[in-house]
Amino acid sequence: MNRTADVIIVGAGVIGCSAAFHLSRLGVRDLLILEKEAAAAQGSTARANGGIRGQWSTAVHIRFSQYSLEAFKRFEEATGGDCGLLQAGYLFLCAGAESEGALAANFALQQQLGVPNRWLNPGEIQGLAPYAACGDLRAGTFSPEDGFIDPHGTAHGYLRAALRAGARIRLETEVMEVLRDSSGAAGVRTAAGRTESRCIVNAAGPFAGVVARRAGTEIPVAPVRRMIACTEPVAGAPPVIPMTVDMDTGLLIRREGPGIILAYADPADPPGFDTGFDPAFIEVVSEKALIRFPFLEEAQITPRRCWAGLYPETPDHHAILGESPDLRGFFLAAGFGGHGVMHSPAAGLALAELITGGASRTLDIAPLKPERFLTGELNLERTVL
Repeated sequence: MNRTADVIIVGAGVIGCSAAFHLSRLGVRDLLILEKEAAAAQGSTARANGGIRGQWSTAVHIRFSQYSLEAFKRFEEATGGDCGLLQAGYLFLCAGAESEGALAANFALQQQLGVPNRWLNPGEIQGLAPYAACGDLRAGTFSPEDGFIDPHGTAHGYLRAALRAGARIRLETEVMEVLRDSSGAAGVRTAAGRTESRCIVNAAGPFAGVVARRAGTEIPVAPVRRMIACTEPVAGAPPVIPMTVDMDTGLLIRREGPGIILAYADPADPPGFDTGFDPAFIEVVSEKALIRFPFLEEAQITPRRCWAGLYPETPDHHAILGESPDLRGFFLAAGFGGHGVMHSPAAGLALAELITGGASRTLDIAPLKPERFLTGELNLERTVL
């Protein structure tokens, strides 16, 4: 067993795998990934909805999506893997005055930054989404560039490419302590012993806060349960449905094979590591679905086609990306709040550039710096799904 590594990545979810791939492309060969589960991408990555969108309310999220979408288009060429990109679009709908105002503000920023979406009146929405009840709608926005990717294929495409380049992975290996000395990070301790490194990446997803505490520091990342329900086959539904978001109820739907996915981020869910599916969620989303998507009235939902995962959330719904201000050599790539899969290409590249060159050259990651929670420089993302 090698007892040293130039870079240690804690966590083999999609962010850790992307970081490993991009570090390998920038010349890092002595790279070790440590994963506490029995296989890579078994945590939040495996339970992700798989959306990719440019329709956000902050510039940094829009820029990350724009870069990542182009990377997904070239994914097979770059990695040899298949990310399953399907550009079916994202459709946002609003019926209330408040939601229309929020949508208009988002749209103005998105247009300024080059997002190829368009503003829709109710008649245009009806033509695009005949499955939606449009009588009370005020407006909507639609971007045909948005869509879906395969979280598993994305993570494993990155991982296999990194391993071919010389990276190593140890599964069922939990980091119990991040070691430090007077110079900063010094390595990690696991049940198998110590491994020395001056560069450690915390890409532990919902457990990033735990890993940070094991390094003797704190980061404001809290895991929050998010549930998804999927119907049995629905006869007569369109073969492709964009990710359709009802901004007034918070419900979103899309196609999933012969069924329809229904998802809703319940603001009442407390932080915690529980990933059990609550059957009461089926009634919650069913009631919301009847308001906007009456074609689902007879759809059958059983718990066997439902699941739950964890969003690693931060106070401003933006990731933490950068070197810890408390520990030199301890890099944070955490708190992606449910959009780690879609932003994994941008995050992995930015982190790799920061580690190998001292700065992210391709993307501006200043809004994601860890210090913002100390200085109060928060930038709230308002389009959280």
